Amino acid sequence: MLDLTVHDDTRRQKDLADRITRTLESVAPLVARTTGLPLPPAVRFRVVTPAVWRRESVAHLQRLLVRDISDLGLHPAHAKQLKRRVRMGGAIVPPMVLPMIMGWTALAADGQREVIVVPQALRHGGLLSHEPSLTKMIAHELTHLVQVAAYDDDPAWNTLVPDLRKTDKEVTSLVLEGHALWTDGQVTTQLYGRPVDQRHRGAQVLALPAPRNRLARTMRLDRARYAEAATFFNDAVAIHGVDQVNRIWQDRPLLPTKDEFTDADARAWIRRIAT
Repeated sequence: MLDLTVHDDTRRQKDLADRITRTLESVAPLVARTTGLPLPPAVRFRVVTPAVWRRESVAHLQRLLVRDISDLGLHPAHAKQLKRRVRMGGAIVPPMVLPMIMGWTALAADGQREVIVVPQALRHGGLLSHEPSLTKMIAHELTHLVQVAAYDDDPAWNTLVPDLRKTDKEVTSLVLEGHALWTDGQVTTQLYGRPVDQRHRGAQVLALPAPRNRLARTMRLDRARYAEAATFFNDAVAIHGVDQVNRIWQDRPLLPTKDEFTDADARAWIRRIAT
């Protein structure tokens, strides 16, 4: 039995919390079957205000930093520099990206991963009036929770010092987002007959003020690369099966390289992990 919790921290969004609960109950078995990975012991979503989202976005980074400092014994000067960067980023970036973030998986104060959603962002993105898009977002973020369980919350997958963790942040981002996009596409195809396409949100994002437009363009470039990574996973699973692909979660040397991600049909990577 899935331990599922959806908190309405706003105390004004019970209907939305109920919608998320119902959707989670329907997509959870599809996510598990599609990925070939077990669901985590507990799944928690939180519906919050923009102010709480901004606060939690900074707290998430601070918790990652505390873990990095503890695990790696960072030099005090380096730790101080990272702390300053977190504070500055928290003051500037979260308010700018909020309208473009439909759902976000964060490290909570109790050490559990949770998905944070803001009704205003969902409304801006058109998700509240389009059930398939809301379903896509929920399946996507649930996949991130499944991934965390699959790699046993190895800090190398989510760190502020990837060089010291001996990991490539660009590669891990492509893997996590590409895999989640592939999964939500498979789930929405099973539910609606085809993948849900959210490119219609572009016009709303372009309506943002100029500084946000620049950030929006950067985020669109990222989404394009993540879409390519999703195609990569689709090809890899079609050729080699989900069990072979899932070896990456416990064996990071098997992760695709940046060059392998550019391979048209993932065959170079498949040949490497098959040996």
